[in-house]
This record gives sequence, structure tokens and C-alpha cells, in this order.
Amino acid sequence: MKVLITEYVLSTYYGDNSIIDLMPEAIAMVRSLVRSLIVSRAYVGVTISPFISSSLLPINGNVIRVDPHDYFNEVKRVSGDFDYVIAIAPPRELIKVVDVIDDGKLLQPPKNLIKLFSNKYDAIKELSKCGFRVPKTELITSNDVNNHVQQFHSPAVVKPTYLAGSECVYLVNNDYELRRALAYAINCDPNGMAVLQEFINGVHGSISIVYGVNGPLFYSLNLQLIKNDAGSLHFIGGILPIRKRELQREVEGLVHGIFSCYPELRGYVGLDVVWNDGGIHIIEVNPRPTTSIAGIVSLYPGFGRHILNAHSKDAMGTIFLGDAVNGYAYYVLYDNDSEKNLGTDDIDREVISVFQRKLEIGKTNDLIKIYQRIKPLLSNLVYDINSILH
Repeated sequence: MKVLITEYVLSTYYGDNSIIDLMPEAIAMVRSLVRSLIVSRAYVGVTISPFISSSLLPINGNVIRVDPHDYFNEVKRVSGDFDYVIAIAPPRELIKVVDVIDDGKLLQPPKNLIKLFSNKYDAIKELSKCGFRVPKTELITSNDVNNHVQQFHSPAVVKPTYLAGSECVYLVNNDYELRRALAYAINCDPNGMAVLQEFINGVHGSISIVYGVNGPLFYSLNLQLIKNDAGSLHFIGGILPIRKRELQREVEGLVHGIFSCYPELRGYVGLDVVWNDGGIHIIEVNPRPTTSIAGIVSLYPGFGRHILNAHSKDAMGTIFLGDAVNGYAYYVLYDNDSEKNLGTDDIDREVISVFQRKLEIGKTNDLIKIYQRIKPLLSNLVYDINSILH
């Protein structure tokens, strides 16, 4: 099987500094995907901008240099030589790039679901119709800010409708913070819209799922490390898998429930979730590979076979990462100044470094060693991580 991986950041870079901070995560996702797909005996091609040095992205796949100024047409041209395509991009760009690829070649959700789930408001609205627990969510434009401020209940989260990660995401507690956050988020959003979302107290995590023709083939429950920096929320990494049997049973039910509602789902899907005594709440849906893949593949190199089986009618059964492997993995983002404060535990790890920004991926059988290694990065998390790791 021939699979093309096209990652927007790595394919459209032309020497500017505006997307440098996104590079470590982009590299980690692509490298991990390539490794796991090659282990699973696929031929893999990767689109790369000519401005990216091969030393920055040491992979074994076939590197295909594309014109960053004509990215979408380049992907359309190159994809003709492959059986399947995996596209990774911010929400608005993801919608555009899958639009130039034949639907039957997508090794991920179909175009209609990518469009649905890429919009943070539409995704929550649709999940609510299917009966899933979701936060109260409102769509806001610059013209109706005043109406929503008057109805505001704190605390709440403000974020753009079409951006990835934690870019321009704010936790607000009063009218002044709300107005300021809405102005920033609306300005950040490519369509000039923001989402005002109820803040759910609890443990922030993610669920990594691979869907096939007959249902979920694989899933993992992961911690998300999210810091509150004076009201600005920042994603800094994750730890996986979380092995709590009662929680795992609920996660498995959720994973199957989503497929029942959207049986056309295929390939990798990432859910951002919060869990508490009231159950698991879905906060966002990512219809594409997420950074959690870096941790998954470090523990489970054969993960790629599940993605390759996304369209196979013979693939059956659901594997939970926590049952398939021993040990734990983590991935954290930090800068050069933070590195000197990290713990020195003997952990099998690698570091992806792009200028001042680093992403560290590690694995160990001792969860406490991970905590001791990254503890200096964990101040001001939005939940108490000690209750999870100890």
C-alpha cells in the first residue's frame, strides 16, 4: 500500500518565522506516522517544503519537495501516485486540502465530517444532538458581543472557531476579561468568529481513536497538560495511556457511541475531553492525527497497521493501548530556558529541536519518573495532576 502524508506546516514553510513554534509538533506527528506505517509495511511519501533541511526531518519515507506557494495544487498532483492520503493541517486549511483529494483516497474521516468537526461550534452542536455530554457553547461574531456579555456566566473559555491547538484560547472570569478575550479570538479566527464555551471543571485529556469499516479498531486515553498563564490557556504536552478501569469502560462506550452516530468515520480521530464525577465531556473533535501519536508510536510501533486497516472490511475488534503495551509515554513542549530545570531521571527519550522550541518524547515503565522529569513545567495546570499520577 502506498500512503502519502501531507502536513501543512512542513509543506508550506518558506523561511518565515510565523510558524516556527508549530514545527516541533508537526515534525513529531510526521516522523511517528512514517515510522509506524513503514513498520506496518506501507510505502510512505511525505510532502516537504524545499526550505526545510533534511536534517530537520530525518525520516525513512520518500520525501517529495513541493512548492509552498502552490500547496493545494501540488497535493492534488502528487496524490495521484498514491493509494491513500493522510492530511494534517489547521482546521480551515484541512478542509481545503482534503477538497483536492479524491474522497476514496482519504485514510481519515470523509470530507463532510472533516468539515463538520473542524468547526468548533458545529461539532459541539452535532454531538449534543447525538446525546453526548458537551459544554454549553455559543457562536459569537463582532456584531453580537454585547448580547453575550450580558448573558455571561463565569468561568468560561473563549477560542476561535477554526484554529488548532491552544492558539488564542482564554479562560475568563468577568465581563472585562470576556470582552478582551472575544476581541482577541475573533481577530485570530480566519472567519472572524469565536466560540464561548462553558468551562468544565475536571481532568483534561484526549482520546485517540482509529475507526474502521466495522467500528473502532484502536483507542487510547491520554492526559493533556494545559497551563493557565494569566488567563491564556496553553497546551504543553500529554501523558499516556491512562489505565483506570472504570474510566476505560466509559471511554470504550463513548468511542463506540460516536461510531454509531457517525458510521462513516474512518482513520484517526482525536477527541479533547474533560472528565469528572459527572462523566466524560467532549470539548473538541480533531478529524486528523494529533500530537498524541508521538507518544503512542513510541510505546506501540505497530500502531500504523490500524490506520492501514481503516477501509478493510476484514478488520475487527478494538484494542486499548493500555492493554497492548506496558509502561507510559509523554511528550512535552518547552524552550531552552526551561530545559535546564527539568529532572534528570533515566528515561528513554528523544528531543525534536527547532531554534528555541523543543518537543521531548519519552517512555518508561515508571509513571512517577515522568512526573519527576517534567514537574518544573507543570505549574498552573488547569487541574490537579497529583491526583492522577499518584
